[in-house]
Amino acid sequence: VVLFVAALAVLHIPQPFAQDQATFTWGGKALTEGAVLYRDFWDMKQPGIYWWYEASGRLFGFDSIGIRWMDLCWAVVVAPILWAATRPRGELAAVLAACLSFGAFYAKTSYFDLSQVEWLIGGPLAVVLWSLGSERPANDTQGTSWRYALVGVMVTVIALFKVMEALVPLSMAAVAMAHSRWRHGYSWRLLAREQAVPIFLGLVLSAFPIALWMLLDGTLWGALWTAFVYPPEALREYQRHPFIQLLWGLSWYCKGNLWLAPWAIWAAYQGVRRARRLELLCLAWGLSAALIISMQLLSYWEYHFDLLFMPLGVLAALGFCDVLERLKQDGSVLLRRCAIAAMAVSVIASIGFPLIRKTEQFARAIPFSPERVRAFQEQVDDRLAVYRASAETVQRLSKPTDRIVVWGDQRIYLIVEREPVLQVNGNTRFLARQLDEAVEYIRKTKPPLIYMGNGRDDLTLHGGGVLPKVVEELYTPCYEDREGTWYQLRSTRP
Repeated sequence: VVLFVAALAVLHIPQPFAQDQATFTWGGKALTEGAVLYRDFWDMKQPGIYWWYEASGRLFGFDSIGIRWMDLCWAVVVAPILWAATRPRGELAAVLAACLSFGAFYAKTSYFDLSQVEWLIGGPLAVVLWSLGSERPANDTQGTSWRYALVGVMVTVIALFKVMEALVPLSMAAVAMAHSRWRHGYSWRLLAREQAVPIFLGLVLSAFPIALWMLLDGTLWGALWTAFVYPPEALREYQRHPFIQLLWGLSWYCKGNLWLAPWAIWAAYQGVRRARRLELLCLAWGLSAALIISMQLLSYWEYHFDLLFMPLGVLAALGFCDVLERLKQDGSVLLRRCAIAAMAVSVIASIGFPLIRKTEQFARAIPFSPERVRAFQEQVDDRLAVYRASAETVQRLSKPTDRIVVWGDQRIYLIVEREPVLQVNGNTRFLARQLDEAVEYIRKTKPPLIYMGNGRDDLTLHGGGVLPKVVEELYTPCYEDREGTWYQLRSTRP
């Protein structure tokens, strides 16, 4: 299992960054240099993803290759946890659960989906599945409380990455407690003592020292404001309900995964019908994740559906094993062979063919020289070649120590080898008053270059268009391509 998952991750090491990963990378690097999130720079994300990229960069380097190596390490740790969570249902179920979960994701994913919050929190959720999946009768609960305390810790970890996604482990915990109550006859007092209280204590005892550290570090109040105050204000100001984008993301997820869906649906049906704990936990995972995806009204990006790959893989594995067991009891060898053939077709269609294409892409990047990787990445996303064409101009018109503003694709910072003006994050949705503050900072510091990307009117014109106004007032165009325009401060022109 570990070797298979590691091979899947290795296939994606040369994949380029997308805009989000580039933002997290320069943010993580800024943290290593002493910057403070929500004070020196702001993003609408919770702090966990920046801490993850900070750790990734420290270990492997602040570039796409370094972050992908961290992805590989994460995958080879999480896969055995997923295996252990489903091991009580048999070796075949355990192996298939891990392989289908990771196989479905890596077969489907593009560079845009890698290293995103929604996939990374699958690790803590796998721990939650393992912790809650063990069934014990009411007269044999000794030594189980620590597992529920661990669930509370995982709730804290997930909330640090995205607060609303803490709903997923909490819904799984609620299902586990309901199952213990009605399936195994736990009394309310036993349920509270052995499950609810340990979860609460695990959450509090893990959240308190982190909150205290954030308070001393100066990030706590900014994190709380970003998590709870900012979202409704942003929704009022931007008023985006891109349901077409939601349908597009759903179609992206379903394409290919439909081959695994019948097995997963069968497992979910049997889980509800027979009150099977593991199936019910995965069903709670999937349904609560779907609810969270639909709640993100400002944007319905396809990577939000990364939340659904693991429960799909586990349920598909359990459904297939259930069918095999039933056919074994019936003594039908032919039907068992048909079921195995059907699963083989599902795996080949949903995972096999896409991975063959990715293997061919991967081979083109070997031997991973900078030139080969660069050519490979530009083939994956030709915008990178456009940005690189502007690098000479940017480097000629600015000093290596200059900080510039990119109001657009954040990968440009890495390509032109210039540091960002931290206070002007060009990859987030500023409120109107925040945008006013960013514009005032531009007036005050006058960075030598500003890049304005095309196709971002909802961000650029927000707040009455104060950003393009200050650019027009203080800057003049110096380089233009199909993706956007570079502007140079007038006072610095020769």
